[in-house]
Amino acid sequence: PLIDHGTINPTVDENNTLANGYTLGAATYVPRTGVGITKDGAIVYAAGLTNTRTLAQIMQRAGCVRAMELDINYEWAVYDYFTRSGGALVPHKLTPDQQQPADHYLGTSSRDFFAAYAR
Repeated sequence: PLIDHGTINPTVDENNTLANGYTLGAATYVPRTGVGITKDGAIVYAAGLTNTRTLAQIMQRAGCVRAMELDINYEWAVYDYFTRSGGALVPHKLTPDQQQPADHYLGTSSRDFFAAYAR
């Protein structure tokens, strides 16, 4: 985790690609995303062109007591959401600069991902 019990994981400053992920070209500042939860149960999503330490600090300043990094690198830092139109799902990108199409997880994917659904 980036944050555990409100404390930033000390490995965020290490050049530990196993813990913090591989970046294209070994770049430090790449698009990164993270998700966390505050002490009152609010879910926080963060994204930006940043290093691991700064992402953790952003999540901590947003009140996260637990947080984790999600995707990194230009190709994979995405957040898609869906609306309905006449019963059909309509995919949307959170930001227009995301490289993957908004519907890329509606079919077969070789990447891991998770989804959250509203009732």
